[in-house]
Amino acid sequence: TSSDIAAGLYCASLMLDNTRAAKRYPPEALAFVHDVLLLYKPSPGQHQHMLHTFHAPPLWLRAEASKVAGTEVADATFRDLRLPLSAAWASAAEPDEGTRRTFAVTVLSLLYRLSEAFEGACRHLSALPELLRPLRDAVNAVRPDVAPSLPTSVCKRHFEVAALLRDSCDKVAAERVPLQWRRVARTPIDMLAPKFDDRYTPERDSLLPKEVRDRKQLKRKVGRERRAAMRSLRKDAEELEAMQWRDREAKISAKKREMNKNKAWVTDSAGEAKRERKMLSGGGSFLKKRPRVK
Repeated sequence: TSSDIAAGLYCASLMLDNTRAAKRYPPEALAFVHDVLLLYKPSPGQHQHMLHTFHAPPLWLRAEASKVAGTEVADATFRDLRLPLSAAWASAAEPDEGTRRTFAVTVLSLLYRLSEAFEGACRHLSALPELLRPLRDAVNAVRPDVAPSLPTSVCKRHFEVAALLRDSCDKVAAERVPLQWRRVARTPIDMLAPKFDDRYTPERDSLLPKEVRDRKQLKRKVGRERRAAMRSLRKDAEELEAMQWRDREAKISAKKREMNKNKAWVTDSAGEAKRERKMLSGGGSFLKKRPRVK
């Protein structure tokens, strides 16, 4: 029914929009657009075996679209399909002639927009001519200038879409490189031919090129200098630590000598004062030492 066509176009647009970021190809949506386009052929009843989507396809789309030949039809959006999706359209009552005409032209305009969207989504693929061949055949089969002819604006739109699909497929086909046997690049064998050098020395890297040999020698020299500098810095650090320890010990020794000198002076002063007190009090004790008994 017409409601199925409107819902199918909406689902096809959703599939195309959701797979665009992943750069994938939705074959179901393309098959649906292909079958609906074939309904707009001048004699769609002769090609019912090609329509795999509909069991009883509406064959009145081309006839109804041709009746609005004097009306300019702009690009349609999916909001224009709200009438076929309404309950009145889905009922058993026969729709009026104006609604049929609007639906037929709107669906065809949407089919052209989806065809352009398919071309933009598959433009990066090298198999674009093969992928869009069914869509190109369906678009070319519409033939809007054949009786019953379609509106002028629809004919103009049809030829624009057909030219776009044709140019894109021809461009990809022209840029595509055919399959061919892979050629394996031959790598030259390193020849150990003698190289005459004034500074040749039979070392382990004597067979290398001069630039590589000089760079490796310079790298080894830099490494030796770095290690020597580290050893020198380590020795300097040890010597500096030993010097600091000697200075610290010398200061401690000088402080101890000064303390001992002060202590001796205090002791001598105390003894001298004691002797002076004894002299002033009478000159010592009246007891005399007795000889030791043998």
